[in-house]
Amino acid sequence: MVGPLRDELLNDIEELFAAALARVAGVAAVKAAEAARDFRREFVERFGGAILYLPLERHRKAAEKAAAIVAEFTGKNHNELAVRHKLSASQVYKILRRKVEAKGSK
Repeated sequence: MVGPLRDELLNDIEELFAAALARVAGVAAVKAAEAARDFRREFVERFGGAILYLPLERHRKAAEKAAAIVAEFTGKNHNELAVRHKLSASQVYKILRRKVEAKGSK
């Protein structure tokens, strides 16, 4: 990654960090932008020149989706959960079955 593409990635990281500070921590926009610039400098200082691989975190996302399905399950809403979470009804059943089996093994 060279030139403008590299700068675009670092700009995106800085922008995302500032937005997260503002949204999650309630930091004022000016302070969030300042902290994000500091983060960018430290990030580049620490990882500059390294080849980085950023995983897609599929396992974490799947675990979060499964937890949401278990929490939203009322006993009779399999099809509704399937539509809401863009899964098939059989996938919802499988997630719920795993949860029951995990409880049984404890």
